[in-house]
Amino acid sequence: METYEVGTNKPIKLKVAIATESIPISYAFLYHSIDDQVPYATIAPFDPTQKTGWKQLDGGNEVQSKIFRVLTFCRFFNPFPNEETFNLAVMQIEDSYVASVNGGEEGAFEMSVKVSAFFENKSCILESELKFT
Repeated sequence: METYEVGTNKPIKLKVAIATESIPISYAFLYHSIDDQVPYATIAPFDPTQKTGWKQLDGGNEVQSKIFRVLTFCRFFNPFPNEETFNLAVMQIEDSYVASVNGGEEGAFEMSVKVSAFFENKSCILESELKFT
């Protein structure tokens, strides 16, 4: 898992950017540990194509030693003639997607992303996570 050094800096902020023809919705979760099943804090769901600015994590409280996850769900409503065309649309999302945090010792940090695509229901999930140190 990637790490991002926040030290005692606060607030730490999130920004998600994406270029897509789908309808995206992003969620952000803070956990006390990697084993937690339920987050202790969240950012209200948002559309990253409409709300493009920085969002503050955990009300500006310190987040050192916490686990941070960002999930973005994308749902396509336009028809695709085949799976190959769908995969090209998913590749556009993957190429343009950026989830970044800022406010730590290192300045802005771009999180890596894992993409899961589902042709059957014309959707994809982008997932990023890191540990604040």
